[in-house]
Amino acid sequence: MESKGDSAVRTLLVAVGLGVFGAALFQGVGFGVNFSLWVLSAIGGVLFCARGLSRTTLLGLLIVGLSSIGLGWYSSPDLAVANVIALVGGLGVATLGVRSFRVGVASVWDLSGRLVGDALRSLGEGVVVLNAVPWKGLAQSRVAQKNTAVLRGALIATPLVLLFGALFSRADAVFNQTVVDAFSIDFSGVGEWFWLSVLFSVVGLGFVGAFSSPLVRKPPVAVPLKELKIGMAELSVVMCSLCGLFGLFVAIQFQYFFGGSAAVVETTGLTFAEYARKGFFELVWVAGLALPLLVGAHAVSPSGSRRDVVVFRSFATVLSGLLFVVMASAMVRMQLYVESYGLTPLRVSVSAFMLWLALVFCWFLASLYRGAMDRFAVGAMTAGFSVIALLNFATPDRITAQYNVARFGSSSDLDSAHLAELGAETVPYVLDSFDGLSASSREKLHDRYRDRMDAVDDWRGASVSELIAKDAFERYSN
Repeated sequence: MESKGDSAVRTLLVAVGLGVFGAALFQGVGFGVNFSLWVLSAIGGVLFCARGLSRTTLLGLLIVGLSSIGLGWYSSPDLAVANVIALVGGLGVATLGVRSFRVGVASVWDLSGRLVGDALRSLGEGVVVLNAVPWKGLAQSRVAQKNTAVLRGALIATPLVLLFGALFSRADAVFNQTVVDAFSIDFSGVGEWFWLSVLFSVVGLGFVGAFSSPLVRKPPVAVPLKELKIGMAELSVVMCSLCGLFGLFVAIQFQYFFGGSAAVVETTGLTFAEYARKGFFELVWVAGLALPLLVGAHAVSPSGSRRDVVVFRSFATVLSGLLFVVMASAMVRMQLYVESYGLTPLRVSVSAFMLWLALVFCWFLASLYRGAMDRFAVGAMTAGFSVIALLNFATPDRITAQYNVARFGSSSDLDSAHLAELGAETVPYVLDSFDGLSASSREKLHDRYRDRMDAVDDWRGASVSELIAKDAFERYSN
């Protein structure tokens, strides 16, 4: 059986390897495919070093890996935000699994308090794996001796490879160009390469050590929270007030949105499209804020009698039903505005957020009536990961390009500047649709695409979609 010292040496070796690999991937470039490759390598390091990972941890690492692939594949800023959220959430789930935290039956408050905090704490504590390295007794362990020999060899070989690599690069232009084309390694920038190696070694040590070090494998510390409850009379006043306000809004929505546009123009002086645009994001905020309000109301509601439970369920059901109408109103506004002015990735992403809210409200009611609110948090989180996966599959920028080209492609109403700024994953589709666009649109798009593709000169800092787009543009231009 491998000792703690042997495990620590193994983890340290993997961290150093991740540092060297990270420096080779990131020196002189930004984030792109290199980020995905490094994260996947770090996950591979965890699987190589760790033993007995829980299913929760493995699921969290899977989410982290898939999110990193999404970040390296697409160039859409909106999709990048969604993937970062999924990556952070997946990392939190993975670290909670290491700490033996039962995610499946955790409350919203437990998850919200631990998800990010425990992830950062575990990554920081992962570095303490250095304390478990038997620095003085390395020669007494065969496994440690073998690993240490490899480490010493790597430390000795690194400056020699850099020295002779620099000499070969100066001696032969073909060799130098081959190295530059493959890894863009600048042997004159050894100092930058060294510090990048140190940085990624520390990050890799924290990441791998968080899951492989027995020093951080400990149960969560139970922090008792003071239970806060309010009377049903006070809660009833609050819920009645909100139901009345939401009911009034819904009644007005039925009059305007389901009764025609004449009343809107007469009352507000706005066109129907302007009216729809004006309130969409406000309604998204209403729906988004109502969710924690309902969950918080359940947490402080009295549950001592059957009557209190029934009363709260009734209020929650009415308010949730009104919220569904509010969300439907928001989506109708969105549809009307899109028909007049076109689609944008932000509108697609916000619509996906509304889909998540609808799923969560349904899950809230199901959990409430089943008396299983301890399952609500994991269900809401699962719905969030599922919607982000759906966004990665469909991609907001591609949906935007397909709709706008189909809707405005043959007319001068097509916003060529906006279309050209969409993620690179839209380029092959737009190029295939060039024949259906106006001459001015084709000219503007071609010029902008040429400038964008000329900037893609290093595969490490580019996304996969940018590499595919560059190839498609070169084939089209030729």
